[in-house]
Amino acid sequence: MKNIVNIINDFFSDQAENIEIVERFEKFIIKGILKSNKPILEENEKCLLNYLIPKNDRWVLMIFLNDEDPLFETHNEISDDFKFHYKDVYPIEDDKLAFKLIIQKENNNGNYNIYSLKHFESWLNNLSSISFLKVINPIIKKNLFVNFIFLERSDITIISERVRVNDSIFKRQKLSNNWEYFHFDNNKDYPYRGNDFISIQKNTKDFPPLTSKLINLSNLFSITSLFDVTYIDNDELVFQLHGFKHLKGSVKIGTLDETYSLYTKINNWIYSTNSNISDKIGLARNIISLYKRDNSLEIDDNVYESILSGYKIYLKDNISKYIEIRTKLSDDINKILLETRESLNELSSNYQKSNFLYISFFMSVFILRMLNKNDFQNIFTKDATVMFLSLLAISFIYLIYSIWLVFSKRNRIEKRYELLKTKNTDLLTKTDISKILNNDSEFNDELKYTDIRIVVFIILWIVTMIVFYIAVSQLSNYI
Repeated sequence: MKNIVNIINDFFSDQAENIEIVERFEKFIIKGILKSNKPILEENEKCLLNYLIPKNDRWVLMIFLNDEDPLFETHNEISDDFKFHYKDVYPIEDDKLAFKLIIQKENNNGNYNIYSLKHFESWLNNLSSISFLKVINPIIKKNLFVNFIFLERSDITIISERVRVNDSIFKRQKLSNNWEYFHFDNNKDYPYRGNDFISIQKNTKDFPPLTSKLINLSNLFSITSLFDVTYIDNDELVFQLHGFKHLKGSVKIGTLDETYSLYTKINNWIYSTNSNISDKIGLARNIISLYKRDNSLEIDDNVYESILSGYKIYLKDNISKYIEIRTKLSDDINKILLETRESLNELSSNYQKSNFLYISFFMSVFILRMLNKNDFQNIFTKDATVMFLSLLAISFIYLIYSIWLVFSKRNRIEKRYELLKTKNTDLLTKTDISKILNNDSEFNDELKYTDIRIVVFIILWIVTMIVFYIAVSQLSNYI
């Protein structure tokens, strides 16, 4: 594909010279001197339009005479009026006829066209990393990323969360930087973490200016989301670190090159998962404060290994405590389940006592009747019948009391169970508690079994009372 210089030169029938190009993030400008105003050929006009129109950028083409105000211009098309005036220009000797094409780049869902890679590189080299970020920052906040489309080089591909080259397909990730773990004064302006600027696809050798900017920004925001207090003062990062040692100082942002990439590595490890971030960041700060060289943020590779080793020791200690907590929770649950079984035993015991009372009464009446009259007719006298009915009433009241007692204990056990789960949420997560208790399945099964047994005992108790009542009614003339 022809580049914009060749196309614009062809458009003016190869009459352009002294061409100057300015490539910026928001605009592209190409201008030059025309040797003559040869007629615009239809095929050259078509070639220029075919190049510009699909880019979806706004543009204006102007013709000047002797660096004065434009003689005429055309916007986003080659108008007939433009061609007429161009054909009608007759510069005399010493007159300078010039053109200027200004392309105002549009934000096409985060995509920006780069017309001249060479001049874009020159622009990047003249910018500091933080100045570059200031330029693209509004686009990233709006679209979550910015993608540079290199029109001259489609083979270059750089993919990071926020800055890309020739890639707009990569999944957009929301801006999130865990503000609760650090204090970065410029967080509202730059809500980023180190991994927002790490190149995911390593095909960046062909365009090092942008790669170096991404490394710089990645290290910058890895430090801001790792240290306790940081803020940006012009082109310097001012920092404070509270670990085993208290450290503070400042560093030029532009010096945060690959030498400082270990901070990005540590940052990725800390925020790789949403668990134990506070513990990880506290451990990292302590170890960094021991290793950090005086008046410098440089640290060696041993820091990362020491952090990992320290975290393993931390986990080992915590696992012992975790197992202890789990065991205690399981023991407490077993005690509660034991109480539910004891309440059933109590109901069973009361039922047996009630039956023993009936049987004792029957045996006493039979024995006395046999000893006194030695016959089994009219065994239950009026007095014995009244006493039985009184016992039956007492038994029924005892049944009601037993039911109330069992259900009040059952409700108390349920409340204790929920309270036990709530008390452990400061040590274990709700998910972990749920897993330990198997989603309450064992407790719910025990309650279900208890409810069934209670109903069975109540039915047995009532049936027993009915059987004894029928028996007495057959043996007594007073019912």
